[in-house]
Amino acid sequence: MWNGATRVNRWRLLSGPESNTMTPRTTVAWSGYDTSIPQIGNSGSYSQLEALAADGAVVGRSVLIAR
Repeated sequence: MWNGATRVNRWRLLSGPESNTMTPRTTVAWSGYDTSIPQIGNSGSYSQLEALAADGAVVGRSVLIAR
């Protein structure tokens, strides 16, 4: 996701045991370039971030990360 993206309002962390069983774990407000998301225990083998607009629409996704 481009760091200057103006539509990003929040980030949502998804994870799961399989790439097709991802569930939301937490959502944090966008707080600039250094926005951080706390680690949520052992939340699965796969993770992905979604960039959300103010209305909750997904405006971008990270690549799927396998741990």
